[in-house]
Parts: sequence; C-alpha cells; structure tokens
Amino acid sequence: MKEMPILFSAAMVEAIRNGRKTVTRRVCNPQPHPDFLARGVVAVVPQWPAQDGVRWFMADGCSELVKSPYRPGDRLWVRERWRTYEQPHNFVDGILFAADNAFVPIADTVEAAEQWVIAHDNGRHGDRWRPSIFMKRWAARIVLQVLSVRLERLQDISDEDAKAEGIERAGGDGAPEHWRDPEHVWASPRAAFKELWDSINGKPRRRADGSLGPDIRWKANRWVWVPEFEVTR
Repeated sequence: MKEMPILFSAAMVEAIRNGRKTVTRRVCNPQPHPDFLARGVVAVVPQWPAQDGVRWFMADGCSELVKSPYRPGDRLWVRERWRTYEQPHNFVDGILFAADNAFVPIADTVEAAEQWVIAHDNGRHGDRWRPSIFMKRWAARIVLQVLSVRLERLQDISDEDAKAEGIERAGGDGAPEHWRDPEHVWASPRAAFKELWDSINGKPRRRADGSLGPDIRWKANRWVWVPEFEVTR
C-alpha cells in the first residue's frame, strides 16, 4: 500500500463529499504502442497483488504486463483549492476550502493554532485561493482508499459509470430526465461526462520545446486507468 496525491476540481470535490463520485478516470501514460494494438487486444485482466498492474492478452496468444500507478488498498489524498485562514471571532487558524467554503480548524486553542501556521505555512494567511497543485499533505481533508482498478478505453464508459463519476440528474421529480456535468444539461449521463472530460482536459498543451503534448480529449479515446474508491476521511 502507498499514499499519493490526486487532483480534483471543486465540482468533483463536492461530488465526492456528497457521495455521488466513487470513481475517477486518469489517462494511462504511456499509451500502448499502435503496433501492439494492431495485433488485437482480446482481454485486459487485472493482476493483483503480485504484479501490480493489468495484463494485455492479444489475439496471437501473446501477453504483456502494464504496471499501474494505482492498486487496491492505496490511499489517495485529495488536492483542492485552499488557503490558510484565521477565524475573526476567535482567532483560531485552520484551512478554508474553496469547493464549499468549509473551514477546518487545526487546534483547540489560539496558541496551538498560531504555532501550527508558523510551522506549516510560514505564518501566512493571505486572501488568495491557492491552486490545488500546491496543496500539501498536511492541508488535505479528504483521503480516499482504492477498492479496485481497471484499464479501459475512455469511450467505453456507460451511463452507470458516468453517474459514478459524479454526473447528477437535473431537475426535480417528474421533470424530463436530463443530466448535468455539473454546469450544463445533457440528455444522458454519458453525454454529460463527455463534455465534463473535455472541459477539464481541453486542447493539447504546448510543451517548453514548442511541440504539442498528446491529445487526451474525448475524441482521442485514450486508454485510462479507472480506480474505484471510498472516502476514509
């Protein structure tokens, strides 16, 4: 078992805290070589715990192990937008989270809180939200435990899988069935997830050397790791 950080947007943090999101999809890196795929993948079988990955079985009878960054039992601590904050009414320090404006105190006394901020955050509070990528382990409030891991093509996602990604039903009881991603309304959970995926991953990014990074939008239909998880904290 290992522990590692994982990034989520504010909307997805809210979905995790509400119990709607129990799975995530992360692009497999590196992707299988085109020549390998051309041989015909007939099965992708998890190999836990001995080999920590999945094994590709090809039409010609050969197989190959693909190591996974996740395995059952791993713990993922969630990085999200945050900042340290001092409550004005009692001067207790803690962490304020942008997803729901929740405050988590870090000590029962003002003196202990001050020492905590000095030790962990150089005594700074500030008014600006800090990007999730800069969140430290000590500031995380959500820890996930990986239950299972599989590897599949992005477009293989079903409506039920999309719901588990945090896509929610729009409208009250009796309303036409539509789904949101969470900002727009779509005809199916899968359609909503497609737009959510592209809104997060966008166009290929330009590298420092001027070349374009890989296209990981929906249309590229990349292979993705799919860890299923439960909240442990």
